[in-house]
Amino acid sequence: LLGERAPVKALRKLRDERDPDGFSRELWQELAQLGWAGMALPEHYGGSEFGFQGLGIAFEEAGRTLAATPLLSTVVLSGHLVFTLGNDVQRERILPAVASGDMLLALALEEGTKHHPTWVRTRAEPSEAGFTLNGQKTFVLDGHVADELLVVARSVGADDDPNGLGIYLVPTNTQGLTIERTVMVDSRNAAKVVLS
Repeated sequence: LLGERAPVKALRKLRDERDPDGFSRELWQELAQLGWAGMALPEHYGGSEFGFQGLGIAFEEAGRTLAATPLLSTVVLSGHLVFTLGNDVQRERILPAVASGDMLLALALEEGTKHHPTWVRTRAEPSEAGFTLNGQKTFVLDGHVADELLVVARSVGADDDPNGLGIYLVPTNTQGLTIERTVMVDSRNAAKVVLS
C-alpha cells in the first residue's frame, strides 16, 4: 500500500505543493482501517494490542517510503499519554476515535530550540471551568492538524523544576489558542502554539 500510495515522490509532492495538512487524510483513513492507528491501543478502545514493538514494524515500512502520517504524534506520543494518564471518561472519548483514525492529537511540550522536557514556562492556573493556560510551545509535531493538544504546563515551581508539571487536554477550537504551522527543513509538520 505505501509503495503504491505513499512513495517518496508523494512526500515531495506534498512539500512542493505546500499541502495545508502535509499528509494525505485519505491514506491516513486507509491505514487506520488496516489497524495502524490502533496497533498500540487496547482492544477495549478499538485497538489490537499489538504493542509498540509491533507498531515498530509499521514504522519501518513507513520509513521505506518516507510516508507522511500523523502516526507518531497521534498514537505514540499522545494516544499513549491519554491511555496512561487520562481518566476513564477521557480514555473512552478519545482512544476509540484515535484507533478509528477520526481524531488527531499532538503533544505540546517544547518551549525552546533544544529538547529540555522539564523547562516549562507555560502556566496552568485553576479557574471555574478547569484551568487557564498561558504560554507558548514550539515544534509541536502535527499541531496544525490536531483536533486536541496535550499541553505540558506548570502549576507550581520554577521554570526548570521537574515537579509541578501536568498535561492538559486542549481542543484546538479553544478561545485564546493560536496555532501557526512551521514547515521544517525535512518538510515534516510542526507548529508553534500560543495559549493566551
